[in-house]
Amino acid sequence: MSSFTTPLQYKPHNTLYHGRPTYEITEEFEYCFGSLENPLATFKVPVGFVTDFASIPWPFRLIFHPDGPWAKAAVLHDWLITNQLDISKPVQDSIFYEAMGVLKISKFISWSFFTAVRFYREVLGH
Repeated sequence: MSSFTTPLQYKPHNTLYHGRPTYEITEEFEYCFGSLENPLATFKVPVGFVTDFASIPWPFRLIFHPDGPWAKAAVLHDWLITNQLDISKPVQDSIFYEAMGVLKISKFISWSFFTAVRFYREVLGH
């Protein structure tokens, strides 16, 4: 099973991204895709990477905090989008969905976030 192997450590970055605060990763963390013993890929998010965690629209942030229990999956997704251009967008989004499952986020929330990401990319062209 895929897994995060290290904790998520971060600090405020004191900048905004589309009106949302950003955070800087202070300790490298990694995600092993596939099995931990024999991963298909290992993604390492480096120290200094800047993220806004989950890009949740304002009204929904009252319920779903950007740095909620899905934060690791959101940072991984931000990093994949920014740095893994050889991986297709649908695969990046699928890794995000799978990572939320690894974090034991409910299927409803995971599917909602995944669908929102796909909608944002496909319909709005981002």
